[in-house]
Amino acid sequence: MTETADGVPRLRSSQYLGYGAGEVANNLTFQMVAVFLLIYYTDVADISASTAGTLLLVVRICALRVVSSVGALKTWPDQEKVLVVETPFVEVVSFCEPL
Repeated sequence: MTETADGVPRLRSSQYLGYGAGEVANNLTFQMVAVFLLIYYTDVADISASTAGTLLLVVRICALRVVSSVGALKTWPDQEKVLVVETPFVEVVSFCEPL
């Protein structure tokens, strides 16, 4: 195995392939949940597709805020505080029915 200039070993091709397969599975699962939510919003909650799409966009922006604020913190106790406070907010917003 070769090393980079700073002494870190490079990944093998099989490791890249395994990482890629894991990312595909993760994204497939996430997209299935997003499609289910969109169908729920339009058929069960009886809201328009544009409103449901806007709601999903707002929730993703809120989730981006959580991820970026957690990533900016260096220690686990600080990250845990942010996750405990903000993650339930994102979950509640994702299931709120717009007026």
